Amino acid sequence: MRSPSKVLPELGALPIRTSCCLSSPTDFKSRELARIVQANILNTLLSFAGAGLGFLNQVVLMGRFFAPEELGLTRILFQSATLLAQFMVFGSNPLVIRFFSPTAPSQMMALRRVSWLILGFGIVVSASLFFVFRTPFIGFYSEKSDLFVQFALWTLPMAIGLALYQLTAAWAHVLGRSVLDTTVKEVVLRFLFTLGISTHIFNWITLDLLVKYYALTPIIAAIALGLLILRRFKMNTEGGESRAVIPWKKYFGFASYNLLSRTSNFVTLTIDVILLGALVGLEAVAVYSIATYLVSFMVVPNRAVQKVAFPRVALWW
Repeated sequence: MRSPSKVLPELGALPIRTSCCLSSPTDFKSRELARIVQANILNTLLSFAGAGLGFLNQVVLMGRFFAPEELGLTRILFQSATLLAQFMVFGSNPLVIRFFSPTAPSQMMALRRVSWLILGFGIVVSASLFFVFRTPFIGFYSEKSDLFVQFALWTLPMAIGLALYQLTAAWAHVLGRSVLDTTVKEVVLRFLFTLGISTHIFNWITLDLLVKYYALTPIIAAIALGLLILRRFKMNTEGGESRAVIPWKKYFGFASYNLLSRTSNFVTLTIDVILLGALVGLEAVAVYSIATYLVSFMVVPNRAVQKVAFPRVALWW
């Protein structure tokens, strides 16, 4: 682990430039701890607010006014897109957190190019494989989940939106803007879906339009978060050279390793819903999703802490 004296210049990840009047490593640690605690509290509160909105959407509104098959459709669409997005992102989001260096603007510019190129590569390959295997994928659900078969192709744009958002969120975290990510992901995104659900309940839009709107909201969220952190990123890369040497082998190797580890993790988180939809039906998915959503409240504080802690650990270790 680097000594406090070496950590001090890297305060640029939190404000952008260091101050000349930092008195001691102890003062720095106190201020840094205060910032971490404050961000954790805000992230936790926002995450619980988002969980409350999710409860309103999934359990109250959809549970009461939607047919079980329609609720199951939204859950299996989201879980399928979430799993596909892990292949698309191709480990680029952990790559950003691991190699971010606020005191090296040129390296940050190189990291930006590499991370988005890897994401683009992952999207092209994953989308191509999705279209190649779309017939067996859709056929997997044809017997028990006819409604999902009608909207199965919307898994692709939703997965692209989720992949874009994951990488943008990684940049928000290392730039000290995890609260922005939590606000957009947990509150704004779910509120947008609340509006969509409400308009369908009042018969202002059809189910077909609601599903398409639901599939495109992650892209909207990714664009919004990207615009919010753009100025911060430009300030951190000021003075960097655009033609910095890129260690492709190191970056790509790290991204590939994380692709395998994250994908295996997300398989365990999504495979239950995916198999239920294919083998039992969308009604079973609806019931199971409501039950597991209530349990998910317990992990809200853990997710909030990770958003703040992971970039700091990667920076100082």
